[in-house]
Amino acid sequence: MTTKVVDKYKELVKQAENTLRQLAAGDKIRIQIGSATCEHAAGSREVLDEFQKHVAAAGRDDIVLHRTGCTGRCSREPIVGVFVPGRMPVKYEQVDRRLVHEIFTRHVLQGEPVLEHILDGPVEKLAGYEILICGSVRCGWKGEKSFEEVLTEKLRSAGLSEKNVCVAKAHCFGACNSEEVGRFSHLLIQPDRTLYRVENENDLDEIIREHLAGGRPVKRLLVPGKTVGRKFLELYGDVAFFHRQNRVALRHNGVI
Repeated sequence: MTTKVVDKYKELVKQAENTLRQLAAGDKIRIQIGSATCEHAAGSREVLDEFQKHVAAAGRDDIVLHRTGCTGRCSREPIVGVFVPGRMPVKYEQVDRRLVHEIFTRHVLQGEPVLEHILDGPVEKLAGYEILICGSVRCGWKGEKSFEEVLTEKLRSAGLSEKNVCVAKAHCFGACNSEEVGRFSHLLIQPDRTLYRVENENDLDEIIREHLAGGRPVKRLLVPGKTVGRKFLELYGDVAFFHRQNRVALRHNGVI
């Protein structure tokens, strides 16, 4: 391999590492633009170009632009996600140059989501929390009712409606090891990116009481480390096209 080729690969590695550092930075606003072939056909390149102009004009170094692959919603593209630290992630549909200006001015700069253009909207209000439930068959929940049914009933009893807390089912978080399969269920709470390991209804009661109602994470139930599934869902967990897919290559992650 020639020196020029090696140098080129080293440069690509540096670019990739820089991108990963930017995405991992929890104190930056991330704007995510769909960049699959169908997104390009719908005008995502023009949308990205317009966002780049707005970021440059604002002179902000805490805003990161990120291109992602297929979002699975061809009829709604171009799709843009805005991720503000400490706030619920928001996805916008059919974004064009005019809407870029509105999203950047109202949401990114002023912190007010453009509710009338939200994906599958419009909505009157954003939920304060989103709970993603691990849907893997390896997660265990022993009872007459499903984990999702029990959680929904407990949220309702606590006075937390769908306007306050949104519940959705994801697939495997990759959070189990061989000794834990069939013993626990897992849930990821956004926007806090908090992954919990739940064994029984008492654990659920504590999460609802302390975290969702009180704003205090339950440390004893936290899943340690960064699982593959958790990293993925932090970026794409609000995209149904991704979080409802079955894991194939990583289906035994944590077991083997």
